[in-house]
Amino acid sequence: MEYNLLLSTEFLEQGMVLYVAHPQIAEGNPHYWVVLNKEIDESEPVLYLIATSKIDRVENYCKKVNPKLLNSLVFLNPGEENLLTKDTVLNCNEVNPISLRQLNKLEVKYKGKLKEETIRKLIIAVNASVRVKIELKKKIV
Repeated sequence: MEYNLLLSTEFLEQGMVLYVAHPQIAEGNPHYWVVLNKEIDESEPVLYLIATSKIDRVENYCKKVNPKLLNSLVFLNPGEENLLTKDTVLNCNEVNPISLRQLNKLEVKYKGKLKEETIRKLIIAVNASVRVKIELKKKIV
């Protein structure tokens, strides 16, 4: 199921996968975003991770910056998550915030929801991250 939509706090949920084109991310090329918030509230930003198939690039970046960051990478393949078409990494050190208002200004397509097991892996990886602030971690548990 795929369609453009206007997002609301009632619709968004943890583990939801959106296909988003953001002009300031990856030269505007769309990527899968995974919603992390346990509860969605209009007064708080939507927290998300960006999925990428550029696994080597992410691993090399983490090794260079701080090898401990490697502990917060979650690797997925299309066999684990049928929403995916390629082997993918989610860098759980990079939790990004965006307001619901800003998100609704972007081109967004709904792709589905991750399996509960995958969502648990992401939460564990975010909590293990030495980079993600505690305030953000509290919003996903």
